[in-house]
Amino acid sequence: MNLPGGESTPPSSTTGSRRLRVKVRYARYRDIGTLSRLYVALGPESRHGYHPFPFHRVAVSLIYFSLITAQRLLGWAMRRSTRLLAFLFVAEATETGAIVGSGTLRGVLAPNEPPRVRFGFFVAEGYQGFGVGKSILFGLAEIALGLGYKQGQGAVFKSDTKAIRAISEVGFRFMDTDFRDPKVPGETNYRTIADLDEMVRRSRERDRLHGLRTDAAPS
Repeated sequence: MNLPGGESTPPSSTTGSRRLRVKVRYARYRDIGTLSRLYVALGPESRHGYHPFPFHRVAVSLIYFSLITAQRLLGWAMRRSTRLLAFLFVAEATETGAIVGSGTLRGVLAPNEPPRVRFGFFVAEGYQGFGVGKSILFGLAEIALGLGYKQGQGAVFKSDTKAIRAISEVGFRFMDTDFRDPKVPGETNYRTIADLDEMVRRSRERDRLHGLRTDAAPS
């Protein structure tokens, strides 16, 4: 059942397939209301693992507005400059059009390392366990590869075994790091690195095995 703002009733794990077909596309102004509702509605476990923005409806709406405005006005420059790159995406269930999650790509430049993109994503409450997170990561990998990047990176808490399992299955490797998230200083982290060609290969292999295509919209 569709709800206002592009939301829908989350699927029941007892009603059939445990996977959803997902399309990843650039966020638009009309998505802001739904994105902010979904982000603020994240439960304690999800908030613990993903918290780049404040959990305040007005504040996060303004941030989303700024990101979308920047990518509309400066998208041409972001595509040419790793330092400027900061894109916001939504994940839609292809059958219903419901927004089921979000993702970000940010440029990363570090001494003696190739340019990379940093992955960030969340899955809306009620949609975990349906392959949405993996679909978002695969979609982001396709987009980043199309932008000319060969490697992606991220970070994950060592205690987050569920996320570690999912991230490893899409192709990320794990390395120890001294980095501590200032918002959760008690957690130790892994730095994660992925070869984007390998991620796309895994995505297409999943499509072949399960018929679960993840679309990555170019614009």
